Amino acid sequence: MKPQIQPRQIISNSESKKFKLHDSPVLLRHLTQLVVTQQYSNPALAAIREIVSNAYDANLEAQKQDGVERQVDIKVLPDRIIVRDYGFGLSQAWMLEEYISITKSTKHDDQDFIGAKGIGRLAPLALSKQYFVTSIHDGIKSTYCVYLNEDSEIAISEWDNETTDEPSGLEVTIIYPNNSSEYLLDYVYHVVEGTRYKVNLDLSDYKHPKNPTWLS
Repeated sequence: MKPQIQPRQIISNSESKKFKLHDSPVLLRHLTQLVVTQQYSNPALAAIREIVSNAYDANLEAQKQDGVERQVDIKVLPDRIIVRDYGFGLSQAWMLEEYISITKSTKHDDQDFIGAKGIGRLAPLALSKQYFVTSIHDGIKSTYCVYLNEDSEIAISEWDNETTDEPSGLEVTIIYPNNSSEYLLDYVYHVVEGTRYKVNLDLSDYKHPKNPTWLS
């Protein structure tokens, strides 16, 4: 016979407490490794899916403010993929202080966006120990390297900074290891096929002997 569990009222004179994480370097390293190495069964596919989804969300966020529809540019080369959105870009302060913060997101509480957990943008680290982000924001073009340091901690360094008249937005470059590049184009097609994204797919510099059948 299944026991019946009666609901009980919880009575307490103490103040409720919320779960929190202490600033422990050991714990942070462990969480980092879980996020970037164990969350995805197919890191190569996940890296493309997450970055393209973020690009779509950035375009949508901008469109909500000015009503202009934007496209996601995807350029495929033999060993890398470059994904470009035309949103507002991210400031230097946000990039250096918030970009690598797990769960930090600008998209919370909006169901129209695909992602809002602040984790997907770090997906390329599940595939490679570094990737590159170029942000064009308020007439400033800044390039950053996001990487895993010798202690397996997520880190970010600014590599370049210059004024520009290019449209604002974010460009992410993922360099694929040799054992993944063979399937790179297949993964790109898997992500964009039948999607609601407005995508410009540039294959002009893609030269690979094992092109997928859908290209023929």
